[in-house]
Amino acid sequence: METLAMAPTFLSPSLSYLSLWASGVILAIVFLKLFHLLLRRHKLAKAMDNFPGPPTHWLFGHALEIQKTGSLDKMVSWAHQFPYAFPLWVGPFLGFLNIYEPDYAKAVYSRGDPKAPDVYSFFLQWIGKGLLVLEGSKWFQHRKLLTLGFHNDVLKPYVAVFTSSANAMLDKWEEKARENKSFDIFCDVGHMALDSLMKCTFGKGDSGLSYRDSSYYQTVADLTLLVQQRIDSFQYHNDFIYWITPHGRRFLQACQAAHDHTGAPSCGAY
Repeated sequence: METLAMAPTFLSPSLSYLSLWASGVILAIVFLKLFHLLLRRHKLAKAMDNFPGPPTHWLFGHALEIQKTGSLDKMVSWAHQFPYAFPLWVGPFLGFLNIYEPDYAKAVYSRGDPKAPDVYSFFLQWIGKGLLVLEGSKWFQHRKLLTLGFHNDVLKPYVAVFTSSANAMLDKWEEKARENKSFDIFCDVGHMALDSLMKCTFGKGDSGLSYRDSSYYQTVADLTLLVQQRIDSFQYHNDFIYWITPHGRRFLQACQAAHDHTGAPSCGAY
């Protein structure tokens, strides 16, 4: 009886060489990306070393502190503790310099530094490549096209639009004030601002400001919250990771809902 031996199967030399080459390319890309991030971290840290600030974690930065107490409350607390300005790190590679002193702000805003792509790119799926995201020559070109639209004679008619929305809001507040109870004005101010912008931009709105359950207002509120959450959570800064998370899918759905309401192109157009 003849016994057959099972010989091991190996990849052909060409396939083996190709897999090794692909692995080497991937490792090189990862190394270059990490080197770029570390270099940027070093530059940011060196630029902000002169500003005292709260202690930071080497990996999370100040993200954990912000998530524990809420970003607004923590920012106010740190602003009292560190006058004029303080550095803020969200994760190991994204840093900000929070400035709340007029002379400091004037010195910074008078410079022509480029916008931070890591933050402004978070808005692309929502608002596209408009004035908020653009910079440099493209920004000046688009801003020049809008110059005539900001002429005083053009803007004068819109004063009445804002006045009408503001009066509607004040009428609601007068009714609530008769109850002699405190009430939250945040949503009313948000509705008033959105109503005025929609009237001026799209020619439609709700003069009564009675649409507390407005789907579009809620969509804008959701998008604003999701963008802020993404900024505060460094694990969401990578596009690939963010889009496969529930937060990323919810953001894309909210973008589509906003675009459906305004008639803007879909999310995939950007």
